[in-house]
Amino acid sequence: MQAVGTGIGMGGAVNYSISSAAGDRKKAHSYAGGIGTFLLIASAVLTILLYLGLELVIRLLGAEGDIFVFSREYLRIIVLGAVFQIFSTGIVPLIRNYNGAVQSSR
Repeated sequence: MQAVGTGIGMGGAVNYSISSAAGDRKKAHSYAGGIGTFLLIASAVLTILLYLGLELVIRLLGAEGDIFVFSREYLRIIVLGAVFQIFSTGIVPLIRNYNGAVQSSR
């Protein structure tokens, strides 16, 4: 989940930086908005896919009995919080582009 957020954030932040350095502020701001939109879409899709495939993944990893039950319970909570994990890692590169390197590392 964090890799998805980081990938989207880094890709968008690079495009933002290129557009900003070229003086095209309008295009740079459209990249910034696109990052947020894409993070939201990716969060929704990933949450749905992971939630629906949760038991399959746990079984493929070999969990049985109580371990399966506890894993399913734990991972349901983690998956439902995917939006927070994806946004927290995806927004950091954009914050750095807005000269907020100190705030993004806290």
